[in-house]
Amino acid sequence: MNAAVDSEQLIDEIISKSTDVIGCEICSILFPSENTEDHLVIRSTLDRDKPIEVPVEGSIAGEVFRTKKALNIDDVQAHHGHNRKAASRTGIVTKAMITVPLLDGEKCIGVLQAINPTHGPVFCQEAAETIEIFASLISISRIRILAQETAIRDAQTRRELDLAHEIQESFLPPERDVVNGYPIEAFYQTANEVGGDFYFWEALPDGRTLAGIADVTGKGVAAALDMARGSTMIAAKAPLLATMELGEWVSLLNDGLNEMMTHGRFIAGTFVLLDPDKKTITAVAAGQFVPKILTGSPKPEWSDMPAPPQPPMGIAPGYKMQSATTSLEDVRGILVYSDGLLEMQNNSGEFFGDAQFDRSLAKAARGKPSEIMRGLRDTWCTWFYDANYLDDTTALVIHTAERLPNREFRFGCAPENMAGARHFVEAWATHGGYEEKDIGLITLAFDEVVTNIFKHAYDSEPKAIACQVSFEDHDFVIHLKHWGKAMIDCPKEVSLPGEDALGGRGLFIIDQVFDSCDYDNGPHQTDITLMKALPS
Repeated sequence: MNAAVDSEQLIDEIISKSTDVIGCEICSILFPSENTEDHLVIRSTLDRDKPIEVPVEGSIAGEVFRTKKALNIDDVQAHHGHNRKAASRTGIVTKAMITVPLLDGEKCIGVLQAINPTHGPVFCQEAAETIEIFASLISISRIRILAQETAIRDAQTRRELDLAHEIQESFLPPERDVVNGYPIEAFYQTANEVGGDFYFWEALPDGRTLAGIADVTGKGVAAALDMARGSTMIAAKAPLLATMELGEWVSLLNDGLNEMMTHGRFIAGTFVLLDPDKKTITAVAAGQFVPKILTGSPKPEWSDMPAPPQPPMGIAPGYKMQSATTSLEDVRGILVYSDGLLEMQNNSGEFFGDAQFDRSLAKAARGKPSEIMRGLRDTWCTWFYDANYLDDTTALVIHTAERLPNREFRFGCAPENMAGARHFVEAWATHGGYEEKDIGLITLAFDEVVTNIFKHAYDSEPKAIACQVSFEDHDFVIHLKHWGKAMIDCPKEVSLPGEDALGGRGLFIIDQVFDSCDYDNGPHQTDITLMKALPS
């Protein structure tokens, strides 16, 4: 029994050896049926191809299974629990029988039956004790095998889920990005390891931006596959918006998903299209909430876009989706979200719901546009840690108050050009979510680095500097490149110079503001990397 590596092998070993060990004509093991809770399935030395099931109620095996007490019956034919129907199928005349429970602590996992002893007409007390010892060994082996099989299944499931999660994440954009100058933030929380929600954005060649969220029916791997199909189709068809209105484009997407989705599955989604030239926002809500927009006058407030409610995609072929358009003027932010945001329920039975949602949005409206997502996420997460029910949750915020400059900025390194360079860094630091004081310090320290390049690398001559910003992991990174004389790294420890010192304060400021300042001096150019952790 210890050599068995799976349940089937264990059962085969037991029933092939047990008649010799116990001293009986037939030995059977009965386990609960996988098909119904009120029957036991017989596995015996008769080696029948088709298993025999006996009811728990009204059978000897069922009585032992329920009471967890052994029965040693000398005359089975006269016993009230004898199941003659099952016995007739075996073709064996049962005379004496002993039935013992297979126990896992207080739980009965099956029963062992020995039929017709070979050493006499009935099972004696010594034989009964031997059978009970044998049954305990069977139980231990069965529990070990089941634990191993569960561990293997769990490991296989975990590997599959990890792979599905990895594949799913590869289809999602980063949680923070800038598309055609618009800062976009996403909040994404799955109910399980693999979710059915997803978010997307596409920078169209004409300067417009497509963004939105979608919710696939169901959860797990099947939903993840549909998510991959849906996000791929959106990206593939996005260029068609150059010649199509948004409602017409979503209708085309709906027809494609109707052909792809099976077994009644569908995708609910909300789409927004920003046009900076026309200063408009166009939206389509297909089975999801309409976008919310934050306007700044006469006072900051949220309102729903007047987009018509429509069915999800993938269930109504040929349906003509309708869009709604509103002005982008005075709009500070756009929020798109899935129904999982409102449907989360805490352990007290309270839903996150409209009330919490509206309070968090009202609080966000009073702050800076860059704090919209942070406020919403923080309020939601306080419920998440006490969640009783959780659905996949996705939210997307598009900041429209001010478009950010391109990530790359090239300027002539001279005092008269520093204002533009400072504005560039200040805008991106603001997008990083830093407090106003930290934004000022980052801008000041950046100014000190560029001033040093101007004075020492370029000998105060106006020459070009290339600047690029990025968000890497949890850091705000500024890359500078110049083509002047090589410069040395910032010292590992920089102290504030005395009042009489003529210089050195710039290095101190740089050292205090940035977490690292690295120089890479090449033969023809110098690369400088400034890094500061993003606020938590």
